[in-house]
Amino acid sequence: MSLLSKIDSYNGNYSLSRVLIPLFLFLQPFNGLSTFKDAFFIAVLALLIAKLSCARHNFEFKERTLLALCALFSVALLSSVLSPYPADSLDTLRKNLFYEAVLYLAIVANYKSFDDLKPVFLSMILSFFTLSLLIVAVNDRAVLMNWLSHKDAPFMGGYSTFASFYLPLSAGYIIFSNHSWKVKAPMTLLVILGFVLTVLNNHRTQLAAVVISLALITLMSKKWKALITGLALLVIVAGWFALTKPEALIRHKTLLTPQNLLVKDTSGLNDRDSIWLGAWEMIKERPTLGYGYGWKKMALVTRDFGFLNRWDKNGRTYLYFNEAGYGKANPHSLTLQILFEIGFVGFTAFILFWLSVVSKIVALYKKPLPSLEGSVGALFLKCAVPGILASYAILNLTNGYWHESYGNLMFTLAAICSVLYKNAGENK
Repeated sequence: MSLLSKIDSYNGNYSLSRVLIPLFLFLQPFNGLSTFKDAFFIAVLALLIAKLSCARHNFEFKERTLLALCALFSVALLSSVLSPYPADSLDTLRKNLFYEAVLYLAIVANYKSFDDLKPVFLSMILSFFTLSLLIVAVNDRAVLMNWLSHKDAPFMGGYSTFASFYLPLSAGYIIFSNHSWKVKAPMTLLVILGFVLTVLNNHRTQLAAVVISLALITLMSKKWKALITGLALLVIVAGWFALTKPEALIRHKTLLTPQNLLVKDTSGLNDRDSIWLGAWEMIKERPTLGYGYGWKKMALVTRDFGFLNRWDKNGRTYLYFNEAGYGKANPHSLTLQILFEIGFVGFTAFILFWLSVVSKIVALYKKPLPSLEGSVGALFLKCAVPGILASYAILNLTNGYWHESYGNLMFTLAAICSVLYKNAGENK
């Protein structure tokens, strides 16, 4: 027996992948644990290689999401090789999209149903709740009430961004899983805690994403009591804020007043229109394949390609990109970020990838089968995933999250959709 066969045999006997994948996912919202993340990833990769070498997997190589993923990875690789910054682009590709692709493949290869995936769901949900409890435990009330002024406080960085994924995921899992209320009740309380902390975090786009996604999930699942309870909670939290910290509500008023979004201070879009104009000018210079995977080299591009010399020295675009260095200048838009990185060809591949996921949801609505009515996985795919995707779309109107931990989480979601859709087809 070859070494790879022995590894795959141990994996089959002891379900090693099904232990390591949840452990890897549990670490995603925590900073400073890259050594452990990398160790778990390498182990997952080794087990995946062994499984593929022994042809023991669940892949359908002509499946559209898998083909779209291959296309996306190929375009990103080609863009990086042809990039003006190939070393930086290939290294960023290795640390991000390669991880995401392997994670997608590992989940599809090792799981077959919603019940199989429960450890994956629970590891992600538990990790966010652990983060939430740690924030409350180690930070005092004054810090929590002035979150934006204490971004470097323990565990607080990026909280509401993660909440835009974890809260709708948790809500969907609570609604459709078959756990008893002894499990669901504390999970519901922790979702409420996560929502309150998201409000305290005081980021407008993230809060809008959370509220809309939760409302969409409860509407699509026809949980009217949950929807009314959620709206009541929103009113209570907003009222509490209005009484205890009314100045915090000023930022959120721009969400309801579109003409205020472009003001040049923190009450609007933080001058993102000037950033977008600069990013678009760079995109037009290399529209087909972009500058190579990874956005952190944007400041280098402005200098090396002479954009700083073209822009008005007193203009907002020049001031932003001139002050920001490597890893600081950011397009603040997922669409512009992908166009900058891998061009229109790459953006098309990215859209096709997520359209292939959406098509699975649409297919279940277009061809409803009696057997699906009792399928937890199919119901989660039909009613919860649209809310999570809506949150992702809203979040990325003014941000660009498809790298690092958030990228891992979204590609995990894509893999979950593929598993649940295939399972629904097998049970028809």
